[in-house]
Amino acid sequence: MERIAKLADMIREEVCDAAKYAKLALQAKDTGEAADARTFADIANQELGHADRLHAMVVSAIEAVKREG
Repeated sequence: MERIAKLADMIREEVCDAAKYAKLALQAKDTGEAADARTFADIANQELGHADRLHAMVVSAIEAVKREG
């Protein structure tokens, strides 16, 4: 269970980071810095990808706990 809690914390961190980079992308877009906006948006999407991968790990861990009883 401790592993699942740690993974859940890591997911929250990734999502928070994604939100931070998305906000930076919007700010860069508003100031006409298109290249920076694309870079920040790409980083935000990468962070969400990390969260998805961690989520898959959590699902697997939960299924393992269920199998063990």
